[in-house]
Amino acid sequence: MFDPRVVLRVSDDQRAVIALAAPGPDAVSPEMVRALIDREGFGDYYIDEDALLTFCRQVALGKTAVSAVIAERRDGEVIVTVTGSGDAAYLTLIPPFGGQPHARPDLVAALERSGAKTGILQDIVDRASRLIKADKILIAQAIAPSTGEDARFTPLIQPSSYVSADTPLMRRTPPTNGQPGETVTGLPIPPQPGADLTWGPLSGCQASANDGNTLVATQDGVVSFSQRGATVSASCTIDVTVAPNGFSALVSFAPTPGGRGPTRDQLERALARAGVRAGILEDALAQASTIPATRDFLVAQAVMAQPGDSSRFVPLVPEDTWVESSAPLMRRLPPSAGKPGMTVTGEPLPSQQPGQLIPFYAGDGASPDARQPEMLRATHAGKVRFNEHGATVLRACHVSVQVAPDGLVAYLTLREGTGEAHRQRPLILEALAEAGVIAGRLEDAIDEAAGSPSVSGLLVARGQKPKAGTAGKLELLVDAHQRLVSAGTPLVRRIPNVPGEAGFTVTGETVTPPALTDAIEFDLRPGTMADPSDANVLVAAASGQVMLGQGWVEVGGITQVDTVTASTPINAEESVVVSGSVEAGGQIISKGDIVVMGDVTSARIEAEGTVEIIGTISGDAQIKAKGPVRIGELQGGSIESDAGVYVRTGIHNGQVNAMGPVEVAEGGITGGRVASLTGISANVIGSPDGEPTQIDIGPSPAWQLKLTSVTQSRDEMQGKIDEASRSLIHLKIKGRDHAHPRTMQLLEQQRAKLVDQATTLDGDKARLTAQLSMKGPGQVVAKELVHPGVKLTFSNIAQSLHLVRTVEAAIPGAVFSVRGGQIIAIPSVKTTFRPSDLPMTGLAP
Repeated sequence: MFDPRVVLRVSDDQRAVIALAAPGPDAVSPEMVRALIDREGFGDYYIDEDALLTFCRQVALGKTAVSAVIAERRDGEVIVTVTGSGDAAYLTLIPPFGGQPHARPDLVAALERSGAKTGILQDIVDRASRLIKADKILIAQAIAPSTGEDARFTPLIQPSSYVSADTPLMRRTPPTNGQPGETVTGLPIPPQPGADLTWGPLSGCQASANDGNTLVATQDGVVSFSQRGATVSASCTIDVTVAPNGFSALVSFAPTPGGRGPTRDQLERALARAGVRAGILEDALAQASTIPATRDFLVAQAVMAQPGDSSRFVPLVPEDTWVESSAPLMRRLPPSAGKPGMTVTGEPLPSQQPGQLIPFYAGDGASPDARQPEMLRATHAGKVRFNEHGATVLRACHVSVQVAPDGLVAYLTLREGTGEAHRQRPLILEALAEAGVIAGRLEDAIDEAAGSPSVSGLLVARGQKPKAGTAGKLELLVDAHQRLVSAGTPLVRRIPNVPGEAGFTVTGETVTPPALTDAIEFDLRPGTMADPSDANVLVAAASGQVMLGQGWVEVGGITQVDTVTASTPINAEESVVVSGSVEAGGQIISKGDIVVMGDVTSARIEAEGTVEIIGTISGDAQIKAKGPVRIGELQGGSIESDAGVYVRTGIHNGQVNAMGPVEVAEGGITGGRVASLTGISANVIGSPDGEPTQIDIGPSPAWQLKLTSVTQSRDEMQGKIDEASRSLIHLKIKGRDHAHPRTMQLLEQQRAKLVDQATTLDGDKARLTAQLSMKGPGQVVAKELVHPGVKLTFSNIAQSLHLVRTVEAAIPGAVFSVRGGQIIAIPSVKTTFRPSDLPMTGLAP
């Protein structure tokens, strides 16, 4: 029974359980309160036993109402403790009481709080993230220092060798300092350096005067070595006595005048002269080489014959391996006949006792092979168990599960089963569990295996491959040559990211799709706006010039005038449209395109985009453009274009220099000089009266100078970019709190502008380099006629080519090109000029 006086309340934060009791004569037991806690759904909360007992005692007094916090909801807790010496860190996991269990981020945070960052055992972290409770698990271990090596002494020649004075005998390698270790908190652990050992007792030798780590002989003699030194001594006379039965050999010798005995090398040569070649006692020989004199010292003893070994049994498979019927289990090695001996002079001593042949002890499921009696084979399938002289094969159902390396499929093999599903299915499920296969199980396949006596490589589980997403991008909607647009023209379309779908392995792990870059956002620049009807489309906010950059687009304004004179020059950032003409002395400089609807007379026009002149160019007009130049007619003056030059009705006594093609749609080229890197085309070239007309194909010195100028400008621009970057870094890292925001903004804008200019110069440099290094010169096309007096020049710097040909007689329509080191002319097929073939500005008068 529950006492109605006792009620439970929960704190506002839902973390504490408060017990309330009204005054009364009866006592309240802790068991009743615990039962009430369970009934109210707080049974998994942490119960404060001291508070519970205190509450019950106060209720028993019956004087006043009693309230107390007797239970709490506690989250799981992760504690990482680093030892005082920093050699290890231990993990303690406190389970939750009604709260949230700990997760891997909690383990990582606990490691960071403890300062542990070296020697972290990641497999323990992975395993602990799945545990509920643990007490002082080793989670990080210091990297121990490695002790340095002691000084080493290495002989340079064989012991007992005869040497002369100054011969190098031994090399001393100095000690090493060892490698420092590191505590789990990243502190260094100093290593123990190696011992700095010096030369030991020396006789007849000393350290070299040129190299203290090399020991050299100071006299002629026989060398012997100690651990840290050497002795060079004189030789002596040795007598060797071999026993008549050849069972032993004795040596005798007297000391040398210097009081030293023979060296090992001398002893070995004396034994060889006496015919002693077997049974030499290495320890005795070494001892004899250390004493000054001896008599009848035993240094060789016959090797006595050994009895033969009995049969030995070698298992061919590991214990408890599943084997098929007839599989080889064990091989019996035959007994040996014994090992013969040898006298000290090399005479054989035959063995008298061969080894014993031991039969197999074959248990159930194993039997010697009838054709190979030394081989024990299985008589049925099962697990093999070995004894000392044989084996037994146990009949049983064998189940194995193989999970693919990517974890997406699992295969099952069952051998020697009974086909009884009620007996085989638990074994199959147990094998799947042991292999960790918990997802994507194919129940039909499991049922099939459970009812079969054997299956091999049966697919029993299949995971799900992740589906890759599609990365977003920006799609340019205007032509690269379209420099002027009207308001509302679509400029760029944003294609957002399409996220992928996660998969899973048969072991229940999530397989995430490849990560996508952040969704691309529009950089709204001046003159642009989002399309009101489609937020993923950027349109022109007003009519103007399109400017493209790395990841951005702008639309600038257009300068429109009626006429340009000497007193009204124009220098504009945007494109320029002149509805009339440009008079003598007039000047137009634009960073965009220039369009003149009338004529240009003795004026200067320069554009970073295209130039289009509907009328005629005359006088000493100068036209320069980085883009294509399109004109009606050229009568004097000069044109220079980084692209092509396209003329409607003819070139007369003009100077044209183009990196792209020069094409005259109607009429021809009369007088002057026309040069192109790629090709020149006109109906007629030259004049009937022989007026000098120069036609050049290939790079000219002017383009070489221009490449040099562009390269220098790019280098200077890089210096300005580096200087602006250093200023920004200085403000951001060292003085951001004191820098004025406007200063930062201006510097960033300045650097962005410099980078855009550098990008333009890079494009100019690449284009010039490519054109100047082209593999072969272009061609000259005269669709109808070439007059005498025309001078043709073909050049190619990459091929060191420079050919000149002057036309001496009129030639009908022909194509001039270089073949076999000569300028040749072949008949031309007359073509029709198509204005649609030329790039257009998109301007309208």
